[in-house]
Amino acid sequence: MTIRGLRPRYWHPLLLLFSIAAAFLASGCLWGVVTDADTGAPVGGATVRYADSKGQTGTTTADANGVYAFDQARAPAAGPVNFAVGAPGYEPLTETRQVLYNDSPSGFWEIQSFSLAPQGGQYPNNPSQGPSNAPVTITEFADFQCPYCARFAQQTLPLILSDYSDKVRFVFVNFPLTQIHQAAHKAAEAGECANEQGAFWKYHDLLFQNQGALDVNSLKGYAAQIGLDTAKFNDCLDSGEMAGAVQADIEAGQEALQEAGVTSIGVPAFLINGKPVIGAQPYDVFKQAIDEALAAANP
Repeated sequence: MTIRGLRPRYWHPLLLLFSIAAAFLASGCLWGVVTDADTGAPVGGATVRYADSKGQTGTTTADANGVYAFDQARAPAAGPVNFAVGAPGYEPLTETRQVLYNDSPSGFWEIQSFSLAPQGGQYPNNPSQGPSNAPVTITEFADFQCPYCARFAQQTLPLILSDYSDKVRFVFVNFPLTQIHQAAHKAAEAGECANEQGAFWKYHDLLFQNQGALDVNSLKGYAAQIGLDTAKFNDCLDSGEMAGAVQADIEAGQEALQEAGVTSIGVPAFLINGKPVIGAQPYDVFKQAIDEALAAANP
């Protein structure tokens, strides 16, 4: 993958052996393996929770090999099932999956395995607000020249951070639409230069307040306005030092949104614990999505 600092995902060879052994031991059970999304290593001690369409719930813990199991008496009903998987040091994962059951005499459940991203793992260098261990992560893919992104930043984001201060981690990912916003890529680079000096969010707010003036001279002026080291900032911006980081965000965003089922990508776009919300929707839409993610994380 092209996400900054993230190694490609792969299936650890030893897990195949663990999985085969577990398949025999867990016959008749719903089971799977929890792994580290970066390395493929097993995540021992991970907690796996579910809530099914009939209102049944269950909780279990993965063993040292990352293998978890629900026996037939505790397994969910076949059909849509909400899973919440977590472990210390990892981003919480919530997913709804269609769980299948083979009702032959030797009936068995379809294996359900999960990969957990280390906290900050997918976007370790991207600006974020909120606790790193928050049960809900909102990832925004945005463009500093986009008026709808500005609307979200000025009207909706403050409400989310106020109402869910200890429950939400908000991550910003650059996604400049350079085909229609010619100044957006350089503005994104400028945001990265400000982030290098620990002032991303102040600079973020200034850019959205001044979308009509995103030329290079103005970008440098905003850095001076918030008290940055202007020599360092100007050198960062003029050298194109951050162009690669912005491009990595674009590629990561395309991949993440496509994996989430988004076929036509515009901005702003959001993933709330992996589920897409597209556009500068009213606050109530985000509130509903966040509340659903919180409920799924604690079924």
